[in-house]
Amino acid sequence: MPSITRHEDFIGFVDVHHATFEPSTADKEPTVNGKVIGQLVLSLSGEMGLNLLDCVVIGTDGCAMMVSNNCGAVIEIQKKKLKMRLVVLALTTP
Repeated sequence: MPSITRHEDFIGFVDVHHATFEPSTADKEPTVNGKVIGQLVLSLSGEMGLNLLDCVVIGTDGCAMMVSNNCGAVIEIQKKKLKMRLVVLALTTP
């Protein structure tokens, strides 16, 4: 059986509002939802030259915006027929 190599890098933080929306007016702030985040992940990964076909896992904290079956970011990313599975990371404090 061939050896499998896993590579993991932290890329950085992204200001979703700045990266996604035009400057907002004081009376209206744009709404971020799972679809917006999913599309941003797809866009940024393309700009960075990352091949998401090589990605096997999507890690998230489990919040509804990320994992909702109706409008979560994970579902938006998986619409591209990528074969990633979801891993929910639970953080606890002592």
